[in-house]
Amino acid sequence: MVNVIINGREVISCDTSKHPDLKDRLKTGYIGVQNHRSPIDFRNVRIKRLF
Repeated sequence: MVNVIINGREVISCDTSKHPDLKDRLKTGYIGVQNHRSPIDFRNVRIKRLF
């Protein structure tokens, strides 16, 4: 399950085990962030183990 919350609002909720493009991907590993060739800063990034 992937949930993305931005500024307190849920913008993505996806059960990856049911999604054809995501069901076979690794469940553990590195976490990456992305930008589109422009400067960007990240702050207050939190990762919470849900299980």
